[in-house]
Parts: sequence; structure tokens; C-alpha cells
Amino acid sequence: SATQTTLSVAYSKAMNVTTATCGGGSVTPPTTTGAGIDRKANYTITSTNAGSSSLNTQIALATGVQVSRDCKSVVLTWATLVPAGTYTLTVSSATDQSGNALSLNPSNIPVTVTDSTSPTITSVTRNSTTVLTIVYSEAMKGGGAGVTGSAGNVQHYVVNNSANGYGNAGVCTSGTADITASTDAVTWTITCSAGGLWGSSTGTIQVQDVQDLAGRTIAPNPRTGSF
Repeated sequence: SATQTTLSVAYSKAMNVTTATCGGGSVTPPTTTGAGIDRKANYTITSTNAGSSSLNTQIALATGVQVSRDCKSVVLTWATLVPAGTYTLTVSSATDQSGNALSLNPSNIPVTVTDSTSPTITSVTRNSTTVLTIVYSEAMKGGGAGVTGSAGNVQHYVVNNSANGYGNAGVCTSGTADITASTDAVTWTITCSAGGLWGSSTGTIQVQDVQDLAGRTIAPNPRTGSF
């Protein structure tokens, strides 16, 4: 099973662990060696649907691992929210306490992640007089003005609470704002095509009505980020 920040894997019998202790607290960071179930490299996402790459990245970046008292289950944790969806988890290399490998090695398991968390703004950076970068807490919905909740729609942004309101005139002193997303749709960059961004080197951007991939709206709405 999985949430947006955890992966839980249960086994049919007591398994080997490498650095964690069965029934002990969370170990930070998880080990990258050995054949124990606490080795995060044993777990990869092999599906190719939207969100798979993000989940696979977070498993590789897991910051904590905890093993149950009976050594039959393990929980990996990470910080960045992953998109909701159903993925294929491939488990390999783990051995039981007698040294036996999985009967199916590797084993493929369906995992469903349910989105129960509204997105937030993690950071805002004014890169130059014309470029501003917003990092959200999770992957955000893309598309143009016709897509409800799109983080790529300039109508959802206003810099320094400009009297010009939301949209191009509320972000750039002249011209239009081009908005692009990182591959994982977490980082969004606003670039003014002609004039610069409103305000000075420090200020705020107000964001409203943008949504994550599950359709959850940013909270609070609108939300302000400082740079």
C-alpha cells in the first residue's frame, strides 16, 4: 500500500534486515546495500503511466525506513508528495531470515496512491527581473487557459498584489507571461516576454485556483508566496 509520502510492503514471513531493527524506530537514511527489506533499492516503480517517474524518484530519495516487530513488513517515507494513481511496484533481492530469495524474484505488485492532501507552495524564487520560479509541494495540473485549475494559466497569478489584477498585466509590466513546468510538474517558471516582473527584487506572488493532478485546489486559496 502507499500514501503520497509512504510505501508499505508486507511479506509472508520474517525477512532479513540490514541496518534497521525489527520493531525499532525509523532509520534515517535507509540503507543502500545488502539484501534486507530495509534496502530502498529493492523497490522500483516499473509502470509507465503518469506519476510513475515521480513515485520512483521519491522511493530512491526516501529519507526514512521502519520495519515491523515481526520483520514481515517495511515502511519507506519521503518528503515530496507524489501524484495519486495506480502503479506497478517491482520488489527484488530481498531474502528471508534463512537466506531464501523471493519465490518470484522480482515480484510485481499493484500499488494505489490516493491523494488526500491539498497542494501548497514550497518556495518562490525571483531568478531575474523577468523570471520567477514557483515550487509546489506536489505535481500540478498543466494545460492552458481552457483547463480548470491549470498551474500553466497566467490568470491564476498576480505579483505583489498588483492593482492590475490576475493575468499578464498582474505579473509583467508589459507583454505576456510564458509559464513552463519541470518534467515532474512540481516546479513552474514564469517568464515575462517583454517588460519585467512587477515590484523589486523582493516581494510576493499570489496564486489562486491552481490544482494538483487529483483536482485538489491549493490551500489556502488564494495562497501567497514570498521571494
